[in-house]
Amino acid sequence: MLIKSVACVAAGLALASAPSAEATRDFAAAQRVTKGAGVTVALLSSGVGWADGIGDSFKGEHDLLRRTEPEDGDPAPAGTVGTVGAVDPDDPFAGRDPAKVTGTRLAALLTAPAGLVPDANVLSVRVEPDPQDFRDPGAMRAWRAADLPGERYLEAIRWAVDHGAGVIVLDSVFPAPDERLREAVGYALDANAVLVTPVRPGESPRYPAGLPGVLGVAPLGDDGRPVYQARNHAVLLSAPGHPRDLPAPDGSTGAADPGLAAAAQVGAAAAMLQARFPGITSAQAGQALTATARRPHGAAWKDSADFAYDTAIGFGQVNPAGALIEAERIMTAPARQAGVPEETVFGGGPPPAPMAVAAHDAQLVYGSAGLLGAGTLLLAGVVLLLRRHGRAGGQGTEVQK
Repeated sequence: MLIKSVACVAAGLALASAPSAEATRDFAAAQRVTKGAGVTVALLSSGVGWADGIGDSFKGEHDLLRRTEPEDGDPAPAGTVGTVGAVDPDDPFAGRDPAKVTGTRLAALLTAPAGLVPDANVLSVRVEPDPQDFRDPGAMRAWRAADLPGERYLEAIRWAVDHGAGVIVLDSVFPAPDERLREAVGYALDANAVLVTPVRPGESPRYPAGLPGVLGVAPLGDDGRPVYQARNHAVLLSAPGHPRDLPAPDGSTGAADPGLAAAAQVGAAAAMLQARFPGITSAQAGQALTATARRPHGAAWKDSADFAYDTAIGFGQVNPAGALIEAERIMTAPARQAGVPEETVFGGGPPPAPMAVAAHDAQLVYGSAGLLGAGTLLLAGVVLLLRRHGRAGGQGTEVQK
C-alpha cells in the first residue's frame, strides 16, 4: 500500500526545473505517508531559541560552549544567558546572550508547522557560536584561530545518541579522521542513528563527511548547480541550499548556512524513513536515500540509463518520496544467504547474481559510495566483504543493482 500511495502522489506532481521546487514536491508526496512522528533529530549547531512554531517540538538543549541547560526542557528565551558559575572576563562571549540564529533556522526548516517533518522532535546541542555571539570581529577571528572543536563534537555525538536522537545533523570540522572520531561515529551507527553532514569546499574532505556510514551532502543553488565549486568523493547526496524566510530568535527571517540547510533536508528524509519503518538500520536508510536520489533531469539514478556518480552532487538530489518506496522494498524483501562459494570467486564459474549483505556491511557499502567511480576498488572491497562474511552466514537485505 505504501508503494502505491506514494507513487500515485509522486506521479501527479510534475517535475520542476528548480531543485527547491522539485524537493518541495518530493517532500509533499512523502508527507502523505509520514511527517516524522516519534523521531528525534539532533542539531549540532549554534543552539535553538524561541521562534514561531517550533516550541512544542523542542526537547531540550545541551550547551557545550557555556555548559548550560534550559529549564524544564524548553529553549531559553532570547535575552537570558543562564551561565553556570561566574563569567570569565577572558571569555569572548562574556556579557552576550547566545544569538542561536543558525540552529533556530534549521529547527524551523524541520519542525515548524510548514516544515519538512513537523511531527518530529528537535534536540539541540550547542557546539558552535554565531557571529553575533562575539563582542567584536576581532574576538571572533581570535576564537576561530585558537579553537579546537574536536572535543565538543565528540561529546555532542555521544550525548545526542544517549538522548534518543535517530538522526544527527552536524558540520564537518575535523581535518583528519582520528581514532576518537571514528569511535564516536561508530557509537552512533551502532545505535542506528543516521549522521548527516555538509561537505565543505576543498579537494580533501573534512570529517566526519569522509567516513564510511556518514551521509555527506552538497548544497545546490537555485540554478541546480552545486554551491561549492569543488569536487569531493565524500559527497553522497545533494539538496537545495537556500531555503528562505526561516525565523531567528531576534525576529529576523532569512536563509541558513547552505551546507547545513542541505544536510538538514537529507536528515528530514532520514527521519521520515525511521518514522515509517521503526526497525530500519542506518545502513538501510542510507541505501534507500542514495538509490532513489534524483539526477538533474529528474529520474532516480537506478532508473537512469546514463547514470554516473558525480563528485559534485553525489548520487543526486534527495528524494524522500522515492526513498520511502525503496525502503519498503528493502524492509520486506526476503533475505538470502550472504556470501558466494569459494570456487566462484576467482574465475571458477559464472558471476553470482546480486546477493544480500548484512546490515552492518551495508554501512560500508553506502558509506563509501562516493568511491564508486573507481570500479576496481569497489570490486575488491565487495569480494573481501563477501569472503569474510560468507563464512559467518549472516542474513541481510538486498543490495541495489
